[in-house]
Amino acid sequence: MAPSLLWIKENEPLIFEEAYRVVLPKDFIRLKLTGEVATDFSDASATLLFDVKRRCWSGEVLSELGIDEELLPRVYESVEVVGEVSPEAARETGLPKGIKVVAGGGDSPVSAVGCGVIRSGLISVNIGSAGQVFTVIDDVRVDPKLRIHTFCHAVPGKWYLQGAILSAGLTLDWLIRVLGFEELFSEKGVNPYSKLVEEAGGVPAGSAGLIFLPYLLGERSPHMDPSARGAFFGLRINHGRGHLVRAVMEGVHSP
Repeated sequence: MAPSLLWIKENEPLIFEEAYRVVLPKDFIRLKLTGEVATDFSDASATLLFDVKRRCWSGEVLSELGIDEELLPRVYESVEVVGEVSPEAARETGLPKGIKVVAGGGDSPVSAVGCGVIRSGLISVNIGSAGQVFTVIDDVRVDPKLRIHTFCHAVPGKWYLQGAILSAGLTLDWLIRVLGFEELFSEKGVNPYSKLVEEAGGVPAGSAGLIFLPYLLGERSPHMDPSARGAFFGLRINHGRGHLVRAVMEGVHSP
């Protein structure tokens, strides 16, 4: 949120001056449902405007950036009730009026709650379009090299550490699409993902020396480098489709 606000402040000053409140996407939906302006600790953690340790907006950061705290929403624990579905929202959505609406949370911490990762010592690994490794902590701990995130959990009074890569399953989708495998196999009535994963399964670990760097969108953890780029290293004449696919999978799991 902080870089976006600064961009608007510098490039669209009239819009910035007229702004009443700034909210995140899920919080806008809740605003439309309840009329309440709010956010939660977990999503606020990722704005770069929040004091994660004290679980409040950072007066020091706001002062340095010239952003008035009145512009920001009140912050709640994820499980706290923020409001109720209003009569107007009920008419527009078909939801019964008066339904309690909680603060909610960011995608990773809410996913962790769904997986039961709610206490210290538990870890989840999620590989979707992007990828995350997530673990709960009872007290704030920060990586001195800033390779991973420390944010407030959706569980009250808890925090979490998370390492995240931007291109995980997305890289396999990219490989299949740009090399024409999707069209090739679909014409034969074969699922390209199943076929290529099967071929990768026939390749020994290490992909015969072929290495893939999955930095198709830059990177977050552990490099925090938007200029990072993807690459295949070690291509040889004996490498086939299965090697390419396995190298992509191995590169995602060990960036």
